[in-house]
Amino acid sequence: MPDSNRLEERSCSDSEERYRLLIRKIRTAIVLHDAQGRILDSNPMAQELLGLSAEQLAGRALIDPEWHFLREDGSVLPVAEYPAHLVLSSRQPLRDFVAGISRPDRDDVMWVLVNGEPEYADDGEIAQVIVSFVDITGRRRMEDALFFVAQRGWLVGAENFFDALAQYLGKTFDVDYVVIDRIDEDPAVAETVALYAKGAIVPNMRYTLKGTPCENVMGRRLCVYPQGVQQLFPEDTLLAEMGVDSYIGIPLWDSSGRPIGLIALMDSKPLHDAASTTQLLQLVATRAAAELARERSDRILRTREHEFRTLAESLPDNIIRYDREGRTMYVNPVIEKTLGAAAADMIGKQVREIYLDGSYEVYAQLLDATLASGVNGEIEFILPVTSKEPIVHQIRMIAERDDHGEVTGVLAIGRDITERRRAEETMQLQAVELEEEAVERRMAQENLQEKALLLEEEIEKRQKAQEELERLNERLEHRVKERTTELEQKNTELHKMNRLFVGRELKMIELKARIKELETKIP
Repeated sequence: MPDSNRLEERSCSDSEERYRLLIRKIRTAIVLHDAQGRILDSNPMAQELLGLSAEQLAGRALIDPEWHFLREDGSVLPVAEYPAHLVLSSRQPLRDFVAGISRPDRDDVMWVLVNGEPEYADDGEIAQVIVSFVDITGRRRMEDALFFVAQRGWLVGAENFFDALAQYLGKTFDVDYVVIDRIDEDPAVAETVALYAKGAIVPNMRYTLKGTPCENVMGRRLCVYPQGVQQLFPEDTLLAEMGVDSYIGIPLWDSSGRPIGLIALMDSKPLHDAASTTQLLQLVATRAAAELARERSDRILRTREHEFRTLAESLPDNIIRYDREGRTMYVNPVIEKTLGAAAADMIGKQVREIYLDGSYEVYAQLLDATLASGVNGEIEFILPVTSKEPIVHQIRMIAERDDHGEVTGVLAIGRDITERRRAEETMQLQAVELEEEAVERRMAQENLQEKALLLEEEIEKRQKAQEELERLNERLEHRVKERTTELEQKNTELHKMNRLFVGRELKMIELKARIKELETKIP
């Protein structure tokens, strides 16, 4: 029994040691509080995140007064709302509580995700509270960046967006300079679309890329120089004038993978957290590249629009162009003549707004489907226009897309196929008549085949009867031969018997005559 107790004690000791080792090594911060909220113990991760030693945390008597928790809105969190106190007051577990940690030794706020779990004594009272938390500063920064990009992307124009982005990056990373460039028509020259310097947006500039760190970025790769960038690029005199020591830049690509610009952060201090900075830059770079590409696309679009109108107005087809909401953007002169309507009465309106009687409902449904799915469609549509005969149009809806593949509108091309449809109907009628004639011929042929089959069966029956008759004749002839042979044999035997009987008769006559003669001689 003593051995059993010792084994149990040793097992408990080993288990406790493994538990303590796990708590020390785990990458989650853990703080143990008593029933009054005082700190009893903490693991190294908690001490690292809070920036306090185990002695400072114990009992919380020596914590720096400048150290405090923050709410999500940035206001100071009262002690009564600390995670451990919330668990103690509510007697319920605390889940996914977000708080900021403001430390005197750091300029930025560190954000953590906190969970609290009460442990109860045998009497049902809380004996202690286990609070665990993880650093979500990087995730929070990414969420803020996503929110910024989402809001700025549709609320303001491209120019303001770049200025706002430069300011956001400058303040978020606390750097002296943020440069957002686009490549000039000359690939050796860059032009800034936003330039943030020392807390303010300054006028844009053009500069030569050669000999600058931006030249390497434009070479389609991320460039990070945590410190000493002036010594690495001695030809770039602006770096020295601006007092830049660290540099990180990321290229901006269009949808085809071609560099069209860059974002660069520069600071007079060394760069310490390159990984998180790179991650966030990669996030906003996509949106910035899209804006640069959109600017370029707009220029190209204006040129193409002119070319399109020139082509559309010279074609014999009916052409209508719709925007993303299905509103008419353009009609060519041919469609005005076909419909007998002026372009001014259609521009800016949707199909159902133009034709309130529902006569174009099928057409409108195809337009809706093409806009929604991006899949091209085609119908044959009888135009409800005033004319002696209906006009049949073959209409093709073609989805138009931007550089990102998003549907931006629909191009409808219609062609009068009335004459072709009439010819097709005539051919179809002739085909029906030919088919009917073919059916009649097929039925006659089937009738002849049926009669031929019956005749063949009759011939076969007659052949069988003839063969049976021949067999009967052969049998009769054989029987006649047999009977003839029998009769001949009978006749032969009869002749023999006749001769025998005749001979005997003659002898009897002679005998009778002799008897009579003898009788006469006897006295």
